Parts: sequence; structure tokens; C-alpha cells
Amino acid sequence: GSVLTLSQTGFGSIVNNDDLGSVHFGGVTGGGVGIHNAAKIMAEGDGTWASNDYPSRITFHTTTDGAASSTERMRIHNDGTVTVATIPSFAASLSSSQTITGTDTVIAFNSETYDVGTNHSNGVFTAPVAGLYNFGAHFLVYTWTAGYLNIKWFRNTDVYHTLVQYGSSNDSHTGISPNALIQMSANDTVSLKISGAGLNSGVGVYGGQAYWWGYLVG
Repeated sequence: GSVLTLSQTGFGSIVNNDDLGSVHFGGVTGGGVGIHNAAKIMAEGDGTWASNDYPSRITFHTTTDGAASSTERMRIHNDGTVTVATIPSFAASLSSSQTITGTDTVIAFNSETYDVGTNHSNGVFTAPVAGLYNFGAHFLVYTWTAGYLNIKWFRNTDVYHTLVQYGSSNDSHTGISPNALIQMSANDTVSLKISGAGLNSGVGVYGGQAYWWGYLVG
């Protein structure tokens, strides 16, 4: 059958990052002046070549709305590993203790470890695209000796998933680790809310020992 070959035509051995060939996709604007490249697939050297040793990689690039040049979105490395640079994801912690009341209240995880896509703020995540997202948390409730807790995952203003009620432990330290897979539309929000009844005075989510995270599954 027919074969289309794109090849680097220079002299000397291929080294890391050398361009082996690329396919570009573009079009014209309303004025029809010139072709603007908007997406591309590139093949590059992924190490120095030698006899019977030709490491390579392929990268995929698209252009963001409002931008004029493309950015790498996905890479297939020479060993077959696939990495995606811009998967929406985040991790954050609660820096100061938050008192638990009788009203469902967002646990305001305010200190971000990372936030790819800047979609998280103070315990609220906003989905940039539709898809299935995975969320998890781990936090200490202290000092807790009476009453019970209600812990709920909210999508927008509605309860998406309620955990079984938690009762106090005798040693006043209770670790809680909820998680959830949540189907989201673009611009939906997710938060983790907590409330209680019959609680002893001063019980709260303990600052410095409270974390949550999330990411797009697909």
C-alpha cells in the first residue's frame, strides 16, 4: 500500500527535540487574508539516535479560544507513556479550624497545593468541561464527644450524595475520608458540606489536618 513519510532532511544524528515532521491544520478568517495555523501534530526526537536506536515522541497541539498560537495538550513518549498537561485537577487544605454548626456549610479549603486550570476557590470547584470527576477528602473532627455529623457532596445547590451519619468517638479525635464520583456539566460546581446535631461546644473541622482534591476522569 501507499506510505506517506515525513522525514528530517538535515545531516548528522537526530538528538532530543529535533523535529522529524509535523502536520498543521488551519484556515482563514472572515477577511480571507492568509492561512492561520490552529492545530498540529508533531513528531520529534526523544533522545539521541544511534544505530538501531531511534527514540521518538508525538505531541498534539490546539489553540485556546482567544489565542493566536497553539499549545501542547498531549504527548506520547518514546516508551508509550501518555501525558496530558492540562487535565483539570486540584488539591487544597484548610489552614484554620472551622466550627461545625447545625447548618450545611461548605468546608472552606482555602490553601491550594496546586490548581491546574484555576477552577477551585475556597472549597468550591467549578467544572471547566463536562465529564466525570473524582473527588476525595480527609479531615480530622476535634474535639468531638457528643452528637452526630451530616456530610454531603453538593453539585450546584443540590445534594448529590449523602454519607452515612457519623457518631462521636470516645477519644474526641475522628478522621473522616469521604469520596465521590460526580457527573458534571460545564460550569457545574461541587463542594463538600458539613453540619451536625447535638454536638458538644467547640467541635470543628481541625485546621492543618483537613484536605480535599479532585480531577477530571474523562
